[in-house]
Amino acid sequence: MACSTLFYTIMNSGNMQQPQQPGMPNMKVIMYIFPVMMIFFFNNYSSGLSYYYFISTLSSIAIMLMIKKFFVDEEKLKLKMANRKEKTKTEGPKKSKFQQRLEEMQKKQQEQMKNRRKK
Repeated sequence: MACSTLFYTIMNSGNMQQPQQPGMPNMKVIMYIFPVMMIFFFNNYSSGLSYYYFISTLSSIAIMLMIKKFFVDEEKLKLKMANRKEKTKTEGPKKSKFQQRLEEMQKKQQEQMKNRRKK
């Protein structure tokens, strides 16, 4: 069970971002230590729990591998992300409708304040 959990952690660790907060321990190290600690925690429990986690982790690994192999085309995704990044560089970030309405209201309010000062 610990080996399968460790393999699953290694397989998915490339997808996770590392939080950069001061005082926070390195989360990747904790994720690698966790399966080893589980050997000692589950050693006193019945074997059914360890077997359940083992089968669950194996099925998760199989599902992830099938998704990556048959459903996700990484090259297409990378190309799409590069195009979107290039588009935002040239056009700037797209504003939401709420943000546009908020800016319009601010401009109207500033114009009203200028008109009041002139009177």
